[in-house]
Amino acid sequence: MPRYEFECATCGRTFEVTRPIAASGDPATCPDDGSPAQRLYSVGGVFLSSRKDDGRRSRTPADADARAEAAAKADARADAAGAPRAPGHEPA
Repeated sequence: MPRYEFECATCGRTFEVTRPIAASGDPATCPDDGSPAQRLYSVGGVFLSSRKDDGRRSRTPADADARAEAAAKADARADAAGAPRAPGHEPA
């Protein structure tokens, strides 16, 4: 069950309450003085990526050149090893 963090409106104490998600919006009271408590929201786990803010990968010409170079190197390694090429990577 998830844990939710609250802060007492009177004494300022922070505390956690374990409850089902369906009860996440229910009010909580301070365990010390019984005053109403305000739910606190915090940042959970954060995933950082190399993608731009709009969620798409950069598509500059330099990126396309780098991808083409990497594909050519992979094809050369496969040819040297006698491995079959991936579909779409057959020699022209």
